[in-house]
Amino acid sequence: MMIFYDVNIELCRHRDAALTAFGNQLADAGIEIQGERFRTEMLAYAARLEQWRYEALVRIGKRIGVVSGERASAALH
Repeated sequence: MMIFYDVNIELCRHRDAALTAFGNQLADAGIEIQGERFRTEMLAYAARLEQWRYEALVRIGKRIGVVSGERASAALH
């Protein structure tokens, strides 16, 4: 189970780095950090990244035998 935990930590690290880079791109483009557009775009991107992380964990978990198809949501929440 420790490998699965480590994989999750690594995926979270990549998710966080991608979200930071995206926020920097928005700020560099002149989008007001305190504005609604920045918040909306960041939330949408964060949701996509979280979906990516979840799906990756399911695939990896199935491959190493930690997660079955039926237990995927219970094991990852």
